[in-house]
Amino acid sequence: MNTPLATWSPAIETGLPDIDAQCKQLFDLAASFRGDGDQILNGWFYQHVLTVDAAYVAVVKAGQAAGRT
Repeated sequence: MNTPLATWSPAIETGLPDIDAQCKQLFDLAASFRGDGDQILNGWFYQHVLTVDAAYVAVVKAGQAAGRT
C-alpha cells in the first residue's frame, strides 16, 4: 500500500520563521525515514518544543509588558 506523503505548503505556515523552518524540516525528515525514524523524530521534537516554548514565553512577556495579563 502506497500512502502519499504529506508535503510542505506555505498555506500551513504559522508566520513565525523559526517554527515554520522547523516544521518544514519535519516534513523533510518524515519523507526520509528509513528505519531510524524514532531517533530522528525524537531529536527534532525536543528542539522544536524548546523553540515553541521560547516563542510562547516571548508572547506572554510581551502581553505582560503591554498590560494584557
